[in-house]
Amino acid sequence: MPNLQSGTGVTLEYGDVDRLVTWLLVVAYAAESLNEWGLLEDTADGIFYLDLWTS
Repeated sequence: MPNLQSGTGVTLEYGDVDRLVTWLLVVAYAAESLNEWGLLEDTADGIFYLDLWTS
């Protein structure tokens, strides 16, 4: 997620971040149930990154 480029003039609101975190949690849950550990790690990294963004 830190490597994503949003372009110019695009900002994230707190509601957008909330929806992203919720979606990442759904993906993480599915990844865990499928034993997709790389995807689970990537989603956790994304959640932690977004948590730092809101701090």
